[in-house]
Amino acid sequence: MDGLLDRSSQVAMTLPFPKQTPPEEPESKGSGRVLRPLESMQRHARKAVLAALLVIAAGLPLAWFKGSPKYRAEGVLFVSPRFLRNLDSDQEHEIQSNSQYREFVQQQVRTVNRYDILAAAVTDDSPWKKKGESTRRAIERLGGALQIAPVPDTYQVTVALEGDKPDLLAVVVNSVLQSYIRTAHRELLYDSDTRLKNLEQERARLQGVISVLIDERTAIAKELGTTVFSSAIVNSFDRQLGSTSEAVMEARRQRFIAETANGTQATALQSALADPSLNGFKSALNTRKAELLVSIRGLSPQHVTHIAAEKELAAIEREMESVTINLRDRLANNLDAINRARMQQSLTVESNLVRETNNIRQQTEQYSRSYQRSLELGEEMERNRKRLHATEDRISYIQLETRAPGFVRVFSPALTPEVPFQGGRTKLGLIVLAAALLLALGLPLGLDYLDPRVLAPRELEMHLGLPITGWLPQATQMDAPALLRAAVSIRRNIHELRHRVIVVTALAHGGGSSTVSLGLGAALERLGVRTLVLEANPLTPDARYGPAAHSGLIPWLQGECTELPIQPASTDQPARVPTGTGTIEDLLPVERLENRIPKLLAEFDLILIDAAPLPGSLASEELVRVFGASLLVVDAQRDSRKSVSQFLKVLDRLAPQAFGAILNRVHPNTGKQPNDTPTVLAA
Repeated sequence: MDGLLDRSSQVAMTLPFPKQTPPEEPESKGSGRVLRPLESMQRHARKAVLAALLVIAAGLPLAWFKGSPKYRAEGVLFVSPRFLRNLDSDQEHEIQSNSQYREFVQQQVRTVNRYDILAAAVTDDSPWKKKGESTRRAIERLGGALQIAPVPDTYQVTVALEGDKPDLLAVVVNSVLQSYIRTAHRELLYDSDTRLKNLEQERARLQGVISVLIDERTAIAKELGTTVFSSAIVNSFDRQLGSTSEAVMEARRQRFIAETANGTQATALQSALADPSLNGFKSALNTRKAELLVSIRGLSPQHVTHIAAEKELAAIEREMESVTINLRDRLANNLDAINRARMQQSLTVESNLVRETNNIRQQTEQYSRSYQRSLELGEEMERNRKRLHATEDRISYIQLETRAPGFVRVFSPALTPEVPFQGGRTKLGLIVLAAALLLALGLPLGLDYLDPRVLAPRELEMHLGLPITGWLPQATQMDAPALLRAAVSIRRNIHELRHRVIVVTALAHGGGSSTVSLGLGAALERLGVRTLVLEANPLTPDARYGPAAHSGLIPWLQGECTELPIQPASTDQPARVPTGTGTIEDLLPVERLENRIPKLLAEFDLILIDAAPLPGSLASEELVRVFGASLLVVDAQRDSRKSVSQFLKVLDRLAPQAFGAILNRVHPNTGKQPNDTPTVLAA
């Protein structure tokens, strides 16, 4: 990477927070891994050779034993979706839908290798039966060897047999096909002989029942004197009884009307008011009343004419009322006489009709019972005739359709195979060798592709989402040019660090943070940057920082020593301070170190703090939070992408001002990138 802070100017070391947060799922951006087959083969040469040898060792013997030629004889059955009948069709043999047909085909597939069918094909002199083998064992072996399967999108079912004897295969397959066809035709109408016998017995019984019913109905016809018996036609006795009953009901209704109208004054008054003579008389009187009322208009009540007129008007009213009452009484008497006569007539008619009805009912009771019995006999004969016809139709169907082709037939018999379909030891041997070669080539690539570690700088950059500060090759000693490259990147932006302090941390103990810190310090010294390296990891102290019996960073922070025991810089080591005796908690609070840093910065340009692994170390988290700059050391031979993701989550919470990463112990071939040339370091 090219720097520490300025992201907009492509500074490699900078990752401002919280403006840009590390991705929660870095793998979704792509792993950045580039597969190099030659390098993968070099790294995993032993594994590839071993895998190829194992395939050859296991495959060649198998090819030898499986390399004998195999022949295949195949016969084809045709399964019709419709019953191939001789004359009649029957619902028993109808397939209603495509799914039912497929189920029927599967049933035939399961039936071909049924034990009884194979038993008819495998006789004692059958070529399939081995010498000394029992018949049952030969049948079971044949059932397991037969390959029976429906042909997709056709009406065909194949029956195949594989083996090393071509002359035997076709004979056995055809024997099985013929045995199956015979059994299928025999079972087309299951147990047809017994069914025919039962149907003929039922036909004889029905004919006898119908004959008895006919004799009984003939006797009833002679008794009643009629030959037509039908519930749809009303007989003469029923018609006579019905008309008489209706006459009785009408006479009874007339009697009820006469009883209701007897002796009613209202009816007489209504008749009187409607009388023409009375209405004419009333009209004359009303005319006289009108004349009198006109004559007294304007006269006083005491006037003689007015008094005379009033008297005449009163006489007219009395006359009209008297005439009306007399007429009403006369009409009422007439109506009473008429109603009494009508009521007596209704009673007489009703009585005579009731007697007639009773006589008819006594005469027709026996007729009705006989007639109803005759109808029942007719219905029973009709039911038996229908059953007799159905029985005869079924007998005819079974007798005729048991010889029908049915659903299945042999579409193509098996032929003797002439060419093996598989086999050949040379061919199988070449296949084994090709498989071993492919495995030897593919295994190294697969191992590298599935390797969870961060192997190359580009992978780490893709995972972090920004360029890295640099990478260090895997070697017994630190690579000086690579360290100088990272030191140059840090020096470019050292003035933008808030405290001029960088916390160097790894993902786990032994990840190389101490080696990188000391190496970077020496490289920065070479570039003219006075650098102090503080060891802040009491969990795994490094002897290269110098002895730390009773002095060091922790005793200095706790006030046990007045001066910080700085080991002076040398040609290959920067100025450094051991951690001293203590625990990781003794580094807290970090503010004590923050308060003393200004005195150290008066003497040094940059301070590198070699801290404990950040995930899980509270002291390291506090150091990153306080000083705001972190440099992650990732071990390419050990650290995985998952551990880097966990580190990024912690870093996102701490939000440092600057962040960079160095990939340590990179395989030389894996780490090479187009711009990684030693000429860059010369500047």
